[in-house]
Amino acid sequence: MQDDNTTAQWRRIRELFREARQQPPTCQIRFISQADVDTETQQEALELLQAAEQSDRSFRLMSAEVLDGIKPLSKSDEDCDP
Repeated sequence: MQDDNTTAQWRRIRELFREARQQPPTCQIRFISQADVDTETQQEALELLQAAEQSDRSFRLMSAEVLDGIKPLSKSDEDCDP
């Protein structure tokens, strides 16, 4: 079981991360760096931000690859049952 301090710190990290994600992408790191929290909380929030950005990039790349592989419907495809 986590103690109250750990739970409160993770709550603050999540809150800071969510607030940062609401900022324009170019301002997110600065937002976290200027937050009135301890260094450990800032570092954890920055790591979450970095992981989210990497995940976003991977998703966009996968989506583009999938969309590139989709061929337009032909007239005969429109008549097929699902």
